[in-house]
Amino acid sequence: MARNKTKKEQVFLTELELQEKIHREEMAKKRTPAQMRKEIENFRYEIEQYKLTIEEKTKKIQFLNDSAYCYMCDKHKPKTEFYVCYDYRVKSGISRICKQCSYDIANRLDDNGKYQGATIESVQTALEYLDKPWIENIWDSSINEVKTRKGNATNPWDFYVKNITLPPYNRESGARWRDGDLFKVEFLAPKKLTKDNKSEIVDEKHSNENAFSELSKNEEIEAEYKVNKKDVVRFCGYDPFQNYPNEMDKPLLYAKLVNLLDEETKNDGQKMNAVIQIVKSVNQAEKLNDHIDVLVNDTQSDYLENVPVIDKLTATVQKLYKTVNDLAKDNGISVNFNNNKSKGANTLSGKVKLFAERGFRSSEINSFDIGTCEGMRQVAEISEAARHKQIGYDENIAQEIKDIKVQLVEKLQKERDEAVEESRKLLRENVDLKEFLQEKGLIDENYKVID
Repeated sequence: MARNKTKKEQVFLTELELQEKIHREEMAKKRTPAQMRKEIENFRYEIEQYKLTIEEKTKKIQFLNDSAYCYMCDKHKPKTEFYVCYDYRVKSGISRICKQCSYDIANRLDDNGKYQGATIESVQTALEYLDKPWIENIWDSSINEVKTRKGNATNPWDFYVKNITLPPYNRESGARWRDGDLFKVEFLAPKKLTKDNKSEIVDEKHSNENAFSELSKNEEIEAEYKVNKKDVVRFCGYDPFQNYPNEMDKPLLYAKLVNLLDEETKNDGQKMNAVIQIVKSVNQAEKLNDHIDVLVNDTQSDYLENVPVIDKLTATVQKLYKTVNDLAKDNGISVNFNNNKSKGANTLSGKVKLFAERGFRSSEINSFDIGTCEGMRQVAEISEAARHKQIGYDENIAQEIKDIKVQLVEKLQKERDEAVEESRKLLRENVDLKEFLQEKGLIDENYKVID
């Protein structure tokens, strides 16, 4: 049976083990220069690999920050390959799908990788994904732009997307899919198919009434529209814009026409036709000017490509305004060419004078009420303050004003006494006249005329 180690023996063994451990570590630290160089190279390689990993991850993070995800093609792409989104709730500020996917939808990419061409339906589908409005006028202008361009510019989708990002459909207005023509009432009217497989409005009158109800959301515009239309029909004897195709333009047309109508125009059929034509021509010129503004502010295409179209539109506008000026000159409509001998007849003074000549006593101006009204009093106070500020106010001027006021008070007191006496005489004569008429049996006790 082995005996147990004494405490001194245990301490001695522990010291031996510790010395042996220290010796092994010192031996392990002793390396040859070649071994140390190899370890240094390994350390450097590991550091370089670590740096590359960090740079790669940093670039990946930066790419993810500068890119967006298209859920249609399932790819991360730079934000420049997406369209701008005008929905303020979308924090990224870009469309849901990328430009390429929207292009494929609009131009109908088939399974064989070939494009079948853009149609109205395919373009509307792409716009719905992009949350951009469908505007029929923009589509028509894009088709015309394709026809007028030379070269390979045969895709109306490119022109439509370019035009829809210009004013008034850009970020300032925030136009979205729901703001397009498809959601307007004239596009929601019942339709039928013709032999040519084209849709037509079944009831044009019903469509116009719906368009007017959309316009009448603004009660003020509706009220002015009705008043102006009523005045135009009363002057002309008929509705000159009854067959006008665009119901939304009628409030502006009636408002412009009513300002050009007067009694002379009413009695001159030639001048009446000229005035109506002027209003229509000006409206057409304004529409062309709007289209010119869109082309001039087109920043996404070469400006020189738009120059021929702009020149044609500008020439047309100039012809329209030349026609307007010629009509105004020939018929004496504008201020420069007005041949109306009764200038000033439509002013307040002219109307009052006309009523006075025709014997309308109620139209006589009560100068006392005008001179003592609140507005005239305020004008007098402002004028007095301005005069004091301009000429100053010292003791000499104050004394002079005081003397003038004393003279004026004496004068007015004398005139007042004379007016009171005159009023007493007139009142006495009025009483005597009433008594005389009662004696003759012409009026009753209440001074009412007896039939």
